[in-house]
Amino acid sequence: MKKREILFRGWNEKNKKWLYGYYLVNRGEHFISPDEFVNPLASYEDYVVDADSVGQYTGLKDAKGVKIFEGDVIVDESYPYIIQYHEEYSQFVAVPKPDVTIAFYQQWVNERGLVVIGNVYEDKELEED
Repeated sequence: MKKREILFRGWNEKNKKWLYGYYLVNRGEHFISPDEFVNPLASYEDYVVDADSVGQYTGLKDAKGVKIFEGDVIVDESYPYIIQYHEEYSQFVAVPKPDVTIAFYQQWVNERGLVVIGNVYEDKELEED
């Protein structure tokens, strides 16, 4: 069986950057722990992330090879799509507008030339369109 890459990202407000790695919740705080700690002298605040910003890697890449995460906004010539996890279907879906979901798979991304243009955490206006 081919193993898929399990990866999360979250926004670290202290350092104003995205962190990528394992997602942990401990005592009510949310953390992203990288595969390897880059700085052994870093404080725990360097790994704290905003819980609302956490998104899982979908396992897919856009037309430019950029990894697509839950919460990303991807676009083609006609629509922006918000990437969300659909509990009922147990899969990631592309949502062009409320109450509409589209199955989300690599061939569809490639055929439509979809690219990541932002995410709903940093670009709140993308979610409102």
